[in-house]
Amino acid sequence: AFELFTTFGFPCDLTQVMAQERGMTVDVQGFEEEFEAFRQKSKESNNFTMGSDLQLFADQTNYLENELKVPKTDETCKYAWDSAKGEGSQWSSQLCAIWDGKHWLDTIDIKSGYGHKTVGLVLSVTPFYAEQGGQIFDVGTIVDPLTGARFDVQNTQKFGQYVLHIGTMDSAVDAAMKVGSDVRASVDYQRRALIAKNHTATHILNFALREVLGEKCDQRGSLVEPSRLRFDFAQNKPIANEQLKEIERICNQQIQKHLEVFANDVQLAKAKDIRGLRAVFGETYPDPVRVVSVGEEIDTLLKETQVDFGHEFSIEFCGGTHVGNSQEIFKFVITAEEGIAKGIRRIVAATGPQAAVEASIKTTDLMEELNSAKALKGEVLDHAIAQLRNKLNEEKEVSLTAKKDMLCLLDDLKTQQIKEEKKRAKEVQKQAAKIGEQLAESLENTDKKFLVTQCDELLADAKALQNAVDSIVKKLPELPVCVVSASSSKLAVLITVPKSMSKKVSAKEWLNVCLEACGGKGGGSPMKAQGQSQDPSKAAETVQAAKE
Repeated sequence: AFELFTTFGFPCDLTQVMAQERGMTVDVQGFEEEFEAFRQKSKESNNFTMGSDLQLFADQTNYLENELKVPKTDETCKYAWDSAKGEGSQWSSQLCAIWDGKHWLDTIDIKSGYGHKTVGLVLSVTPFYAEQGGQIFDVGTIVDPLTGARFDVQNTQKFGQYVLHIGTMDSAVDAAMKVGSDVRASVDYQRRALIAKNHTATHILNFALREVLGEKCDQRGSLVEPSRLRFDFAQNKPIANEQLKEIERICNQQIQKHLEVFANDVQLAKAKDIRGLRAVFGETYPDPVRVVSVGEEIDTLLKETQVDFGHEFSIEFCGGTHVGNSQEIFKFVITAEEGIAKGIRRIVAATGPQAAVEASIKTTDLMEELNSAKALKGEVLDHAIAQLRNKLNEEKEVSLTAKKDMLCLLDDLKTQQIKEEKKRAKEVQKQAAKIGEQLAESLENTDKKFLVTQCDELLADAKALQNAVDSIVKKLPELPVCVVSASSSKLAVLITVPKSMSKKVSAKEWLNVCLEACGGKGGGSPMKAQGQSQDPSKAAETVQAAKE
């Protein structure tokens, strides 16, 4: 069930149904454990670093070539693998050199202190892809079959004509690895399969951008990792949500067409004659150059030079590793779009069953919360809108287009709430005088020296507050009054002090105490002052401050 899902995107619940029809069962708990491990592996795959920034400079590459007589690394076998299954061969090679950043070594083992120290190995032949062209490096292992020594490759970089495999010895194996030894090199092909999905998807995205935004949206850079892809391109303004939807639609359409991916080395002059071919602005390409086409054979592109294939297929110069067929990508989901420099935008996206399922589940959950919020009213609704907005802004794995649609729905919900409150406020203004009279009547024949009350029925409407306070003062002209009112979106305070008491009690100073409690602004005179805050949740604290 796990292999069907991660490789072919076949849902576990359908596997359960089919298994049940045949009298079989699916280990659901085992599936969930494997899937969680798969998720963590894809995330942790991005955390590899170069350790001690191990590099080969000109002096070291010259030493390899001229002193040690090491031939350039043969890396042609890096393209020989099965992207659909995430499998590949273990390749025989020879260990040509060992570099620790300062010295060339003849041998490394645990006893000599290289159990945890980062070093670099140069092989005669390698299936490992060295980081370049925006694609992250391969990881894997190099094993000496005679001694059992194992080297964990955590990074692969290319310097001149040599590929450096950077990592550490497996401390659990007490054996040496020596220059001149025959070794076996194995790539983590499952990790590479995730990277390949994202890499081919960047080519399809480049094609879709050109279809939607026009020919001027040249590529300005990219990054391809196991868990995501990042694509930078020329564009002077943000992409509208409807355009993003169309870009996403075209990408998924190309994926669903099950297009075969072709790749061949072609003489640079001939390759440049292919109509519709895209290349990275400012990039220098080798001769011959590798041409990658999603959907059309390279020979056809070279023969039919009068046909512009660029509006049907993605065609690019690229030395990276790709899927064999677009259906392996399974799903393309845009998760972010932003400006990174003047005239340059960036799209971040994810691919594969994992990205599709997680994005779908999270989008569904958020939509359910949004639909539930529609039944709420007043302050509860306002709180729900604020929480949902924060969740949407923080969520990185939900489809960006779905996120923007939900934010628009939240805006509509908030706008409708404000309209309803304004309508209710007009009705309340008519009732405010009566509310004030009732408050005054409740205080008649009491010995209270002032009135501080919270009256949310007035909806924090300034006119309603004024009408209510006028009614109170009309019945109790010598009573200082402070009325606090909260709505779903704001808090209002209105204070009046009789002229006879204004020298002892200042309405303005009284208001300042209230505004300090709720973070609001306002002003007035010793006899009358009013203010507002955008935080209605502080109503109780404001009333308490007024009483004190």
